[in-house]
Amino acid sequence: MKRQIDGREDELVSLACKGDLKAFEELVCIHMKWAYYLAYRLSNDHYLADEISQEAFVALYRNINRFRRQASLRTYLYRIIVNSWRQHLRGVYRKERLNYALSRRVRSERDMFDEIKAEETRGKINSAVAELPVRQRDVFILKHMQGLKISEVALMMGCPEGTVKANLFKAVNNLRNKLK
Repeated sequence: MKRQIDGREDELVSLACKGDLKAFEELVCIHMKWAYYLAYRLSNDHYLADEISQEAFVALYRNINRFRRQASLRTYLYRIIVNSWRQHLRGVYRKERLNYALSRRVRSERDMFDEIKAEETRGKINSAVAELPVRQRDVFILKHMQGLKISEVALMMGCPEGTVKANLFKAVNNLRNKLK
């Protein structure tokens, strides 16, 4: 199933394949914010999201000639980012976000209490999302945290829309049970 690619993006990809650095830089500018937010949703860590998104663009630069244009460049970049995230999970890298947040800012006791409570809530939600099976987690993040349509998620995941809906339904039920 061939998807229509934006004309300007297609032109930039063609130029980047020929070694045009300006065209590649423009592609990075177009997709940088989206790539960072996807990496952040996967990692829940700003530093790591920045690192993963940068690594993804380096990988894209090295492999731009492999992009077959059967889908959007964003789909190709999505797969690179998810693969980078999965590689990271194989290694050992964890950081305590609460201690970092508390040591970074000096605030009144009330602000700190509110921040800790909000961080705990975010932590519970992110932990519950992280515990979901891989397909359910990926579908949930793309749909509810990245705001993509079911059809876009299906295209990125390379599966039918019905499969996306089934995984999304299971993910939501699993999260409800875990967060009770």
